[in-house]
Amino acid sequence: MTRLTRSIIEYKLPVVFTSDDVKKLEPDDHVRYCQMSRAIASGDIQRIRRGFYTLNKIFRTAAINEHILANLFVPKSYISFETALWDSGWIPEFVYEIASVSLKPSCEIKTPFAVYSYTRIPQKNLMAGTYTAAYGNYIINEAKPLKALADYVYTFDYDWDTLKPLQQSLRIDIENLQTLTAADFDELEGNYDTGKVTAFLEGIRKALAI
Repeated sequence: MTRLTRSIIEYKLPVVFTSDDVKKLEPDDHVRYCQMSRAIASGDIQRIRRGFYTLNKIFRTAAINEHILANLFVPKSYISFETALWDSGWIPEFVYEIASVSLKPSCEIKTPFAVYSYTRIPQKNLMAGTYTAAYGNYIINEAKPLKALADYVYTFDYDWDTLKPLQQSLRIDIENLQTLTAADFDELEGNYDTGKVTAFLEGIRKALAI
């Protein structure tokens, strides 16, 4: 175990820590660079992506929640699309990519833990239709099912305004769709500046008689 690894454990840095966290332990840039290089080479520290690290799993005090990384990489973002639908139990197929939405340019980040994609979707209120879950000192922002579907329609420019494509293309059960409430629709009303999302929300609401 390297000296830096001992310090990280002793000072109880987060399970996912940053370059700034390490700088608090060793302010000298040259010394810190050498210590980090040595710890990474020895396998004590694993680089997740530039600026983000974790200890080797034998030293970790907690497991890494892959969803946490999504918000750490792009703080003003929320998990959406099939990832959110899978998490809510609305679609049957497991999703390997963790897909998110933000107001920043779209990008993809590959890590040893998962692939993270970020899609830019302009909205009046980015966090409308989302919820926040706390995991220790971390938070996860995630879309509710209706928001995830609205993002899906926006991104792929679908002309969906009935339940049929949701059931056939995404294999969503009608029982899940029937759990939607008026509040879910009201929260997203006027949030997207596109007619297709507006038509989608109005059509689904009408079909469900909400």
